[in-house]
Amino acid sequence: MEALADCRLFSGLDPDGRAAVAADLRIRTERFARGALLVNAAERLDRIGIVLEGEVEASRQDAGGGLHLIDRFRPLDVFGEGIAFSESRRSPVVLVAKTAGRVAWLDAQRLLDPDAADPRLRIVLLANLLRGMSQRNQHLNLKLDLTGRRTTRARVCAYLLHATDGGRSTEIRLPYDRAALADYLGVNRSALSTVLSGLRADGVISFRRAEFRLLDPAALVRHAEGQA
Repeated sequence: MEALADCRLFSGLDPDGRAAVAADLRIRTERFARGALLVNAAERLDRIGIVLEGEVEASRQDAGGGLHLIDRFRPLDVFGEGIAFSESRRSPVVLVAKTAGRVAWLDAQRLLDPDAADPRLRIVLLANLLRGMSQRNQHLNLKLDLTGRRTTRARVCAYLLHATDGGRSTEIRLPYDRAALADYLGVNRSALSTVLSGLRADGVISFRRAEFRLLDPAALVRHAEGQA
């Protein structure tokens, strides 16, 4: 359980509390290879996952079988809680290992069983879960805002503004490569590259691979709002 000490789900629990939760919620670990399918679309999910090592991607599957990135989970990120506590418990997304790694699974339904764990511990865990789900909803609202913008340039600029806290921070490292960022924004990869190159040529941003610097935040705002 020491590997989970810094996970937000266990915030506020001491080592004895984490150990008790591990036993009561039947936490088990599973190793996975790169590309492994962890959860398929429409699969029933009664467990909550915590990434211990590696990365996991949540993607929507289209009618042709193609995957479109929704979210990416890194070490100590929690995933699947919104599905596990839904009425159907059927996953609307495909969860695939981006890299080799390890995940911890806990029994979500045991968390709701009044006889499964110390009530005080369950209250802490449920409060942490609610906070995490609230943050996830904010993330999904951001994605809806981005994909609702009409042009690739507006989506890219709005994303960069969000990633830099509205331009308050001028240097960032993006969590996505070009292909994943294009997928996340719902745009063509070549169109994304064209927009980034144009913004760099106009002196709005500079970048090298995933490292970006904002040179003209005001111009970025105008582009994001479709005013330039």
